[in-house]
Amino acid sequence: AAGTYNEYFQLVAEGISWFGEGGLFWQIQIVPPRDDFTYSAQSPYSTLSPRGQATVWVELQNTGTTVWQRGGATPVRLATSNPRDRMSTLIGTNRINLDQEEVKPGEKGRFTFVITAGDHAGVFKEYVTLVRDGVAWMKDIGIFWQITVADTSTATIPGTSTETPSSTKSV
Repeated sequence: AAGTYNEYFQLVAEGISWFGEGGLFWQIQIVPPRDDFTYSAQSPYSTLSPRGQATVWVELQNTGTTVWQRGGATPVRLATSNPRDRMSTLIGTNRINLDQEEVKPGEKGRFTFVITAGDHAGVFKEYVTLVRDGVAWMKDIGIFWQITVADTSTATIPGTSTETPSSTKSV
C-alpha cells in the first residue's frame, strides 16, 4: 500500500544476543503508480488531395511514475478521442503504437502514423489522447490534427502545378 514506512534493523550475534537498544532504520516511501504526460510538439497540419496521405507525429513527455512500453500486457498507446475509442477513417484504426520500445519517466515518447484523406473535400479533425491499454485512459488535453482535403476541381494543391507541359514558356 502507498505510504511512508520505517524499516528497522539492529545488530545481533546469532544464537547469543542482540546488541543494545540502538539500531538503524531506512525510511521508505511507496508511491502509487501514476500515468501522466505533457504535450511537447507535433507535426504541422496537412492539406491533401482526395485519398492523399501524410505522415504525422506527436511527442509527449512522460511526467508520471511508470514506464511506458510499446508492447506487453499494458502498453501505452495513442488512441482516438472525441469520441473516445472510435475507429478512425483517417487513420484506419483506433490505436497507434509508440515509436520507442519504452519511455521512462522524464523522457519523451513519439507516435508516428499515416493519415489518409477521404474522397470528399473539406476540413477534418482527428483527435487523440493516451491510454494504458487494459488499465485506464489518461487525461484528454485536446490533441488533434486538422486535415484539409482540397477540392481538386477548383484548387491547386501546394507543391503541384495546374500548368501542362505544352503551356510551359521558355525564357
